[in-house]
Amino acid sequence: MNQKKFLTVSQVAGLLCLHRSSIYRYVATNTIPHAKLPGGKLIFEEDKILDWIKNYEKLPLEFIRY
Repeated sequence: MNQKKFLTVSQVAGLLCLHRSSIYRYVATNTIPHAKLPGGKLIFEEDKILDWIKNYEKLPLEFIRY
């Protein structure tokens, strides 16, 4: 059985090379797949985040590293 791996806001921010505030902004606008646990903690299913990265048609400018 394959267990799902969940990531925190900090882990997703590190994976995407973004600030945590950017992740919160994407959550607020439902741009990024996420779940909110009782108590308000945000979690992100790793497979869904990786699929989101692959399938996102137009990445925001802040995804581009200079």
